[in-house]
Amino acid sequence: MTQIVSPMLFENFITKDELANRLGVSVSFVSKLMNEGLPCLKIGRSVRYRLSDVVSWLYRRSHR
Repeated sequence: MTQIVSPMLFENFITKDELANRLGVSVSFVSKLMNEGLPCLKIGRSVRYRLSDVVSWLYRRSHR
């Protein structure tokens, strides 16, 4: 049975370059954050970030 996934599911995801740009940091710094647990979705070689998950993760880290 084939399951159809709504394209809207992925519209809130951004690339590493887009995330770095929005946060005002380098792409290599985003990679460093990934090593520290930054939430992401990996599809093959592609990595995507849901901005709301990233903001929540950063907020939790800043209020320890």
